[in-house]
Amino acid sequence: MRLGAEVVDPATGATVFSEYQDGAGPEDSLRAMTTVAARLRGRLGEAVQEIDATSKPIADAASPSLDALRAYSLGITADGEGRYSDAKLHYEQALSLDPEFAMAMVSLGRSSLTDGDRAEALAWFSRAAALPERLSERERLALEALTAMIRRQPDYPRRWQAFSDLYPDHYPAAHNLALFSWWNNRFEDSLAYAERASSPRSVTRGSSIYVQGIALVGLGRFDEAREAFESASSLGYSRGVSIVSASGYAAQRRFDEARATLHAEPARTAGDLLARRGLELSMAIDEGRWGELPAFADALAASSVSEAGVYKWAGWAGQLAVDRDPHDHAARRARVRELMDQAHGQLHGEFHPEGDAIAMALLYAAYVAVRVDDIALARRGLELARSEVAASPLPVLSQLLQVVEARIDLAEGDAEAAVRRLAGIFDGSELALAHAVMGEAQAAAGRHETALGHMRWLAENRGRVYAESNIGYMLRPENVIQANRAQLRAAELSLDLGRREDAREWLDAFKSAWADLEAVPDLQAMVDDLDSRLSSN
Repeated sequence: MRLGAEVVDPATGATVFSEYQDGAGPEDSLRAMTTVAARLRGRLGEAVQEIDATSKPIADAASPSLDALRAYSLGITADGEGRYSDAKLHYEQALSLDPEFAMAMVSLGRSSLTDGDRAEALAWFSRAAALPERLSERERLALEALTAMIRRQPDYPRRWQAFSDLYPDHYPAAHNLALFSWWNNRFEDSLAYAERASSPRSVTRGSSIYVQGIALVGLGRFDEAREAFESASSLGYSRGVSIVSASGYAAQRRFDEARATLHAEPARTAGDLLARRGLELSMAIDEGRWGELPAFADALAASSVSEAGVYKWAGWAGQLAVDRDPHDHAARRARVRELMDQAHGQLHGEFHPEGDAIAMALLYAAYVAVRVDDIALARRGLELARSEVAASPLPVLSQLLQVVEARIDLAEGDAEAAVRRLAGIFDGSELALAHAVMGEAQAAAGRHETALGHMRWLAENRGRVYAESNIGYMLRPENVIQANRAQLRAAELSLDLGRREDAREWLDAFKSAWADLEAVPDLQAMVDDLDSRLSSN
């Protein structure tokens, strides 16, 4: 048996040099691969001492079992194509063939992370870390960065950046940086990292092109996003493509196409089902189907209860978003209190794998508490979340805390305090919800032109409204509500500024989006008042 490798000039296709190693048979192939790899590194300029210090035989660092390596390779391929259930099965096969195959453990941890089960992911990563002799230096550093990410260590983005700088051909590092940028509403950065991770040589190519699509939706570049999703699908990547592609159509109010896309493929996991139901709820809100919303929200929450990961908190938050009966504040306060009690029961001062999701749910519950005129309850939510927010590397959590505090300022009659509190977070990555609260604060302070700018931003940046991650899309239902309500507020502000034609256009757009307001009489009263003012001389 002879094993060989060539170094090829990518510009000309010419072979620069090649290395070969003979082996006694398949059982000798791993030794031959190790020898060829070391020779290539030497010819590429590495010192012999460095190669000896940083290298391990493939049989030691990976697995001595060719069958285990084959199963692992099949898992990597399935992962890249979004076939996560298949990938998990292959990793389990690899581990059954080699019980100390550390990278199979890491990959199983990544599968758990994809399913939203961070506790299980950490358990797998801990098992792999306990076998350092079975990890190469690169694998060990990647595992440390992954663990730091799940444990929400403040320096984890810098760890991935340093890792990516050290190993520019390790495309999963760029992919993880694309995800981190998306999670923090830095869509231009996310797109750049995802493009880098989409190299034809990348094992994350399909999923990274999918992340490109998400970033493009967030940037409002919908045609390019559709092309990215189609490209990801053509490469075999399937998980979630129909869901996020559908959100791009929904952002354009092309709801029939959104539904057709959403149901073009079945949900493959519980997480997929929850994501689908969450989008269905947001689209029902967007279309003003108020009578159907409680059923959508209840279905989402019911699916969430059985989940061990972050998704359940998004389900409960969705219920609060559509619970807008203006005559039943007591019942709404009770539901807010119930969520806070659930969250409090999960947080005990120690690290919790879903702590950031719990904190976001608490902050959103506090936001809703202000809406039902219970400032004390809102402050309780803030205090329960504050330590998790302080420890998190996610800026969106601290932004949401400031948004809620600004809402309390407004409720207490101090619009200028709300403006000062929010001013520092507007750098292009601010939450969509920050525009809603800042717009109201500026209006209350008498700066109607500035307020109108924030309402216009909300109404026009619908891709951003749908694409913000917010830990399981937790704020998307509220984002959609505020984006539609912004049209009504823009009509009021335009009329206050003496722009009657603009006011009529904004009001007509709002009425077209939400034609039936029987279930939300407070908004109907605003519409009636505007119609009356616009009809008068």
